[in-house]
Amino acid sequence: MYFRRSIMLLAAVVLLATSSSASDLPARSQATSSPWEVDIVLRSSIYLPTPRPVQDVFFMLNNSTPDMVYRIERQQAEEPTNLALTAYSTVNATPHDTYKVTPHALGPFLRGDDLGFTLGQWLAAIGTGTYVEQNGTATINLTFRNLVPNGTYSIWSHQVTMPPN
Repeated sequence: MYFRRSIMLLAAVVLLATSSSASDLPARSQATSSPWEVDIVLRSSIYLPTPRPVQDVFFMLNNSTPDMVYRIERQQAEEPTNLALTAYSTVNATPHDTYKVTPHALGPFLRGDDLGFTLGQWLAAIGTGTYVEQNGTATINLTFRNLVPNGTYSIWSHQVTMPPN
């Protein structure tokens, strides 16, 4: 009974905090002197709650076809032996297919160049930082660790405007 009440109280506090934050959004779009800050952690999309296959590097998963490579998914990436797999490009440009909607979204693809790093090295890259808004100006401060030398990385910003705006 005590556990149930604690959960309900916690849910009520979260709901109140969320609803007060949502109701403050139009006011926050105006300049405020007190900062509003959010902590950020950036990792591969393979770690999202709805994981996506690794898109831009490919791996040999089947030794019987050494000229073919595949996209790797989270379950495969969690196998310790796969973390040592060499990363490759593909011979032809390979469009992203994050939701695996096309036939053979995971491969096989013709193997391109050895990229000079492993799956473990690729997935070890991480970014941390803060997003701070104050006086109508937003600043993002990020620090990255374990990036692959000469790798290409992207940061995406997804913005949602709450009704009625």
